[in-house]
Parts: sequence; structure tokens; C-alpha cells
Amino acid sequence: MPPELTNWRDEQHAWRDTAILFDQSHHIPEMYLKGPDAFKLANYLGIRCFEKFLPGKA
Repeated sequence: MPPELTNWRDEQHAWRDTAILFDQSHHIPEMYLKGPDAFKLANYLGIRCFEKFLPGKA
């Protein structure tokens, strides 16, 4: 889907009055989780299940 840009006023109203779908994955290209509940946290925050992921693998 190509980006759609209008003007500043429309953009501000959109933040308040509508839903937004956009990709901000460029802000966190790498994320490291450590600790006994790392998988639990990833499963809670993520949109997919991490149960079959092995430590040190993507």
C-alpha cells in the first residue's frame, strides 16, 4: 500500500479521530531480551508465538 500524505491539519485530526496502520519497525531493528521470562514477554508483546524459537536463533 503506497503512503498517503495530505496536510498537517488532516494528519492531526487522523491521529485523534481514526485508526492508523503503519510500520515503525525501522525504529527497533534489533531487540535483545534476556532473563527467565524473555520468551514469556516476547509471546505477550508479539503478534506471533515464539514457543518454537530456540535461544540464539531468529
